[in-house]
Amino acid sequence: MSVREHVDVVVVGAGSTGSAAAAFLAEQGRSVMVVDRRGRARAGARWVNGVPLWCFDRAGIARPVEPERFSGGHDFLVGVHESDVRIRVRGVEGVDLDMRALTARLAGRAERAGARFLEGTVTAVTLATGRVTELSIETPSGRLGLAPRLVVDASGLSGAVRRRVPGFAELCPTPTEEDLCAAAQHQYRIADETAFRAFLRDHDATPGDSVGWLGVAGGYSTLTLFTEPTCREVGVLTGSIRALGHPSGAQILRRFVEAQPWIGEHLYGGQGAIPIRRPFVRLAGFGVALVGDAGCQVYAAHGSGVGMGLVASRILSDSVSRSQDPGHPRALRRYERRFHRRHGGVLAGSDAFRRFSQALERDDIEALLRSGLLDAELFAMGLSQKPARVRPAWLLAQIGRAVREPARARQVAPAVLRVLALQTLLRRVAPPRSLPAARLFDRLLSHLTGGQDRPPQVREIVAPPGEHVQSAQAAR
Repeated sequence: MSVREHVDVVVVGAGSTGSAAAAFLAEQGRSVMVVDRRGRARAGARWVNGVPLWCFDRAGIARPVEPERFSGGHDFLVGVHESDVRIRVRGVEGVDLDMRALTARLAGRAERAGARFLEGTVTAVTLATGRVTELSIETPSGRLGLAPRLVVDASGLSGAVRRRVPGFAELCPTPTEEDLCAAAQHQYRIADETAFRAFLRDHDATPGDSVGWLGVAGGYSTLTLFTEPTCREVGVLTGSIRALGHPSGAQILRRFVEAQPWIGEHLYGGQGAIPIRRPFVRLAGFGVALVGDAGCQVYAAHGSGVGMGLVASRILSDSVSRSQDPGHPRALRRYERRFHRRHGGVLAGSDAFRRFSQALERDDIEALLRSGLLDAELFAMGLSQKPARVRPAWLLAQIGRAVREPARARQVAPAVLRVLALQTLLRRVAPPRSLPAARLFDRLLSHLTGGQDRPPQVREIVAPPGEHVQSAQAAR
């Protein structure tokens, strides 16, 4: 293959994470090429996602406004399928936003800074002197060779570059099916506003709130509604781990929508698999940096990765800003260490809690919510995706609940201890540089995140939440 173009950076993937990385690096004056198999106009997620506002601030991105911002600053009501138990998380510090609009905004920023976008697929990677030196790209008009100093793999779960670099193989394995969330999110018009408002009242919610149900098909399975004050449209988000025998998020969503006569015309949305394991120990090397889902930088407890992808892109650009060669091992090592120390512990801890929750039966989830051991403050910490900050008054209240509910306290305590241990460890110790030491470190993290108190219980969904509510009303 003859090289046709030399560039400073090639970003593979033009979704929100890739477009943000391209913008930040191009704003440093570097030549940047963004490659996406679907092209710029169709790249990235095509649905609504919730993102903590601090992620925009940390990444240096203006907070979204309408119409990009679907809703935000609302309460979040958390319940259990087939139960009247509900917890209200007040004033969630985040927004629900149209990912199509966010991705377009970031891609526009990248283009204004000089980045170029190319529709194409990575077909081969060439390594020399221990790093990637060439990418072979298949485009609609033919084959193209790119010779970058740095490759940013923002290609999502596929890891289009990562999986072609042998050096990543051991410490960055493709996530197993047990570590994938089958998620779906679609937006719909409200066909019957009166019935919709009645549905929300039945769940103690008002227009603008988000309403979620846990355990709709076993421990790690959710259904969430995104609403907005005008009642013009509603978003439905679902997710589950299919490898545990559960129906997919798309199946759960379809059953719910079919049972709700107030849901009208489909507007947009999509579905896909989300990695819900801790971030890879090795996030950079060989002239390549992994960002977003390609590096498993996802808050596993609820499968959200948009905000962390933006933050990771900013940390990467800051880490290489002083280096003439953005792919230099020292610059990439700075990125890896900074991300793990600032956010790796939070994400690894969320993975530990995810593994705990997926082993729970519906009755366990209900009992933990009723006991108060899983309360609004804990859910708020999870939604914020920040390190846990324990208030003394809250801790005293939790001790009192543990005394009253010793069996439930023993059930949840190991997961809490794992979360705290992972946050503490990674805040103080970054993954080692040498391969033998990194292997041992990876095994330690695997041990801390992977323990389960008992085998997961598989449970088929019985009825969507709204269907249960309607039948309960009919029985009165």
